[in-house]
Amino acid sequence: MILLCCKTSNEQISKQKNHTKFNLSKADFVILKYDRNWYWIFKEAKVASLNQNELDEIESIILLAQKERNKHEKQRLEEANKELPNDQRTKTGYEIELAGKKRQYISVLNPKGEKEVWINFFCNDFDSDYWKKFPIEVSDGGNCYL
Repeated sequence: MILLCCKTSNEQISKQKNHTKFNLSKADFVILKYDRNWYWIFKEAKVASLNQNELDEIESIILLAQKERNKHEKQRLEEANKELPNDQRTKTGYEIELAGKKRQYISVLNPKGEKEVWINFFCNDFDSDYWKKFPIEVSDGGNCYL
């Protein structure tokens, strides 16, 4: 499993947000209503919804994080290829690829009244609707899960 995070500024997000629209097919994502039994995701949270503007903003942040992560991985790859000239690689294996991933969104309000969103990305829907009802949990899984 790869954790996707970023060190982006509000200015970067604002610039990206003007150009980004959330336009996934309904077959590729689900917004799950938070269940208190999913205590490992959020503590002391209240159910919250997501609107189109918020999904657009989230998509902007995801794309910026992907860009930042893949830039870092490219640098790691270049360093590794310099150190091992006889074993050249084209990828580190930790690059983020969003195309083809299913997504689960879970939105809550934390005790401070701030909206938080948990997003699972995964390669496969397991030929089941389970992923449309419950968070997918993995312990590893490589870059198929983030």
